[in-house]
Amino acid sequence: MVKYLSALKRKKGFTVVELVVVIAIIAVLVGLIAAGFTDRDSNKIIEADTNAATFMTASQLAFTKAQFTERSLVAYDAADTKYIEYKDGANQIATGKYLFVELYATERGLQYVHIDYTLTGLTTMATTKTMTKLENYLLDRLEVGMAEVYNGYFYTQVDENFRVVCTHFCQNRLPTPDGSDYREAIKLNGPGKLNNSFIGSCMDATFMGSVGDVLFNAPDSATNATEYAKFFG
Repeated sequence: MVKYLSALKRKKGFTVVELVVVIAIIAVLVGLIAAGFTDRDSNKIIEADTNAATFMTASQLAFTKAQFTERSLVAYDAADTKYIEYKDGANQIATGKYLFVELYATERGLQYVHIDYTLTGLTTMATTKTMTKLENYLLDRLEVGMAEVYNGYFYTQVDENFRVVCTHFCQNRLPTPDGSDYREAIKLNGPGKLNNSFIGSCMDATFMGSVGDVLFNAPDSATNATEYAKFFG
């Protein structure tokens, strides 16, 4: 194409045919570049979704193990919140509560696990917070299920029956829920992006269509505000 354009420059003018040819070549090049970006984005979406799916499997294994352990998981420190308690011969999560888990991983491996009853409490936790004994317990179990190392943040929601209902992966940490601004920042209805980082999602089939499939969006009507309150606190 360079030789062709050089030859055209030596002429006094362009014919209509030559202009059409140049425009067509430019259009093709633009199309190839755009396709390259589209393919790259598609690959990032697939990768993020795959990471979320891997984490869902690892999380479910960890919480199933926690549920069927025939003893108290850990000897809690006095100041610890007992998110999973040993009662009536079984480990239990408080009735009507969800557990939210944040896992951060780098190339060096899994770095920390945080647990809270609300997404708000989870995302406002300091990343430097010292892990509790239960969080250390889960980190050890998750390391077994996470065969590969991913660089980013993982999120899990677990119901009172120890069922992992949804997981998400993003290279950037999720923001603190804050009304419509939070919903606009996440946009999980379709390929979600946060600060130019794709969010991958994996959800339990029986949970799809309920309030959970828009969990990381803020409530958008009075009818679901009560349901969302248990998530955001």
